[in-house]
Amino acid sequence: MGYDAFQQVRELATSAWTVRAAGQPEDVRMEIEVSHSEDDGLSATVAIWNISWDSWQAIDEGDPFRIKLGYRDGPVRTVFFGTIEEKASPESEKADTSYTISGPDESEKAIRGRYRTRTWESPDIGMVVRDIASMAGISAGQIDTPGGTLDERWSISKKHSLKHALDRLVEEAGELGDEEYEWYAIAGTLHFLPKATSAPVEINALVSGEQGNLIRAEEAEGTQKKSEGGSNIEFEALIDPLIEKDALVPLESTEHAGAYRVAHYTLDSSTESGSHTMSGELVPTDGEYRLVEEGGTGARYHPVQ
Repeated sequence: MGYDAFQQVRELATSAWTVRAAGQPEDVRMEIEVSHSEDDGLSATVAIWNISWDSWQAIDEGDPFRIKLGYRDGPVRTVFFGTIEEKASPESEKADTSYTISGPDESEKAIRGRYRTRTWESPDIGMVVRDIASMAGISAGQIDTPGGTLDERWSISKKHSLKHALDRLVEEAGELGDEEYEWYAIAGTLHFLPKATSAPVEINALVSGEQGNLIRAEEAEGTQKKSEGGSNIEFEALIDPLIEKDALVPLESTEHAGAYRVAHYTLDSSTESGSHTMSGELVPTDGEYRLVEEGGTGARYHPVQ
């Protein structure tokens, strides 16, 4: 994947219009911040410049908005799917006017909704999870389920939320397989996979050097070392839109190397400064992992048995 500044892609989609900046002179100017913390979950703030007054009036608090980030020659991915909680007053400076919206991620809220009754005939768990994502209006992400099928007629009722159905599937996945499972919805995507302590998930490298995306990696202040795992790591890197909460990532720098999980992160992308970076904190994994190439489809970290 290239990290050239002229390849950067930023996109804001609202219920009324979509604007995109992809390194062209005529692009709309925008600044984006997407931040995830344990206390506040995922939230986003977007400032855009010099859109028409009619466009600004066409959106309001309570409307949905979606943010995509990435690169023209690499992945472009939804990193936020939420609702406008605050529509700030426009701010003018000379000939320029900025318009700012902000709000929380609504992916899990979509899963908590109630929908029509539906029945599947002897489905596998992955099929049901993907259909639930479609019913909620979000994408299916990492879906890693055990083999086997559910009951001959497996149903969800309009009396219960999709969350209730996913919680049932977690229990049944544990019975079909020999691992514990979990689900979570974030950035417009539903994931269903073995718990992080017992199974691998897709990884994306943080690598230093001229061809890498890592800017810095250093021990986080105030964190204690975890036996062989080491300390938490604070990092800054060029944006990889595939990295998100709980992602298992390989870190390769001059001072730190190994498999870590993303505890929290912030994405900053601006046409004004040219910034297209992410920062946050990584937690060392408890297990030992090895990187395995998977026949042209990339590589994954697998736990050493």
